[in-house]
Amino acid sequence: MALEPQTKALMDAMNAMAAPKLYEMRVEEARVALEAITLEYRCKPQVVARVDDRQINGPGGDIPLRIYQPVEGGRDLPLLLYFHGGGFALCSIESLDTICRSLCNDAGAIIVSVDYRRSPEHPFPAAPEDCYAALEWVSEQAEFLGGNSNRIALAGDSAGSNLVAAVTLMAKARVGPTIAFQALCCPGLNLNPAYMTPSRRQFGGGEFFLSFKDLHWLTEMYFQQPRDIENPIASPLLATNLSGLPPALIITADHDMLRDDGALFAEKLRDAGVDAEHVEFEGTIHGFIAFAGVLDAGRDAILLIARRVRERLS
Repeated sequence: MALEPQTKALMDAMNAMAAPKLYEMRVEEARVALEAITLEYRCKPQVVARVDDRQINGPGGDIPLRIYQPVEGGRDLPLLLYFHGGGFALCSIESLDTICRSLCNDAGAIIVSVDYRRSPEHPFPAAPEDCYAALEWVSEQAEFLGGNSNRIALAGDSAGSNLVAAVTLMAKARVGPTIAFQALCCPGLNLNPAYMTPSRRQFGGGEFFLSFKDLHWLTEMYFQQPRDIENPIASPLLATNLSGLPPALIITADHDMLRDDGALFAEKLRDAGVDAEHVEFEGTIHGFIAFAGVLDAGRDAILLIARRVRERLS
């Protein structure tokens, strides 16, 4: 299937910029470039009841959080931790602000966006450890925030989806806070660049936003020790026991080199007895949820996550 018209127009616009590829830049330059693209094409910001920026203690220092309260208000609300994408090195809570605002109102949930430590300054396992620390804090402070510690969900896009899967595994192994639901959008779940699937072969050449060269560059920054790439916390597809994990929504894009990662993970979850829903969006690319300002598919994905949070955490 060809790219759907809105995605094709977006790709044409990006390609017309004639800018260097991410992997050709210094990380500081890539951060500025991807942030600018995300801000340009993100969805229109919704007005929420309240937004608070705060910092909590983490394993490597303070962790910035941005907390959104929904317009509908109330107490005992669902809580949704959101982990942004960007290959563990790029993007921020600012670039995904409008996604969190939409999820906040559409799901009627308190959103906690986590600004975890990024590579290469802070390699694996800094990011998953920060996200897990944020989960513990939210569980402990749920009542203070206006939420319910038994109604906690995790969601993320791209690398953030990898972190969602990682944190569910960590919570299971550490007998940590209860996670009621997880939503993953365009997840990369085996970070070994040598790992091959049909979608990686078909879409990894660079014509569809994310490429093999980008993945190589990002993983080289993320892993200080090459052996860490085989750790299930880094590559959740390698986990041998997925039983007991929370119900999942896994969203993929059919023109994404990481498409098969999500499909395979959903299959493995179901084989382990986990309720896992897999929804594939046709004609679009990796990270499409971040471009919801120009892609109906991105907005539809946000609404789908919000709808499932309402249903699962009601």
